[in-house]
Amino acid sequence: MSTLLALLLSMPALASDRTTVEIRRADKSVASFKAELATDPDSRARGLMFRKKLASNAGMLFVYDEPGRRAFWMKNTLIPLDMLFFNQKGELVYIHSEATPEDLTPLGPNRNDICAILEIAGGQAARQKIKVGDRLVVENGNACLP
Repeated sequence: MSTLLALLLSMPALASDRTTVEIRRADKSVASFKAELATDPDSRARGLMFRKKLASNAGMLFVYDEPGRRAFWMKNTLIPLDMLFFNQKGELVYIHSEATPEDLTPLGPNRNDICAILEIAGGQAARQKIKVGDRLVVENGNACLP
């Protein structure tokens, strides 16, 4: 496990726990976000619930210590979100665009290798030209190293 991942997992996930997250596109250009960290069960369960807005350069990064199957729903989430699912190599493997507020349908890929999910404002993935195959890079390292 990488040192950064161990550090991320040991931190309590409070709104003040933020990191810079970059999505490196195939053409080497970068989309950058200031992301709150959700690294424990309570912060993951709360996620972005009850938020009335989310800045275009903001998000929440959900980090797990082991890869696995992950599905999110929109219970008590008041704004549409794009959900970006990353494998343990940091590769973007699935995008769910414009998740419907307050929908209880589980959303996510049928894969067992997801170790991080970035939630950003609905429509931002398309506006930022983020695509499957792009890479997740977190300040001072990569959140999804094996």
